Amino acid sequence: MIAFSKPKYEVFFLLWVIFVTSAVVIWIRTTTVKATYEYVETQKEVKNLEQEIQTERVKWLKLTSTKRLEALAASMGLASPNLNQIAKLQPQKK
Repeated sequence: MIAFSKPKYEVFFLLWVIFVTSAVVIWIRTTTVKATYEYVETQKEVKNLEQEIQTERVKWLKLTSTKRLEALAASMGLASPNLNQIAKLQPQKK
């Protein structure tokens, strides 16, 4: 009887070690998959935001184009300033 009881403990201990090792491996893999998924989603969001920034830059360039502003000023009855009406600002020295 004593000879049979020792292997039972060894078998249970071995099964316990295998179970814990498997649980740790599964946890690591699950965490890796989650992190990879989050990384891919973040990359997609960054790409979308970069495209949105580019779109907004194009809009800004269209709104501030010289031709558009001149046409808008002309439609409002504004005239180009004379040279004596333009003030040049000098940077202040510290």
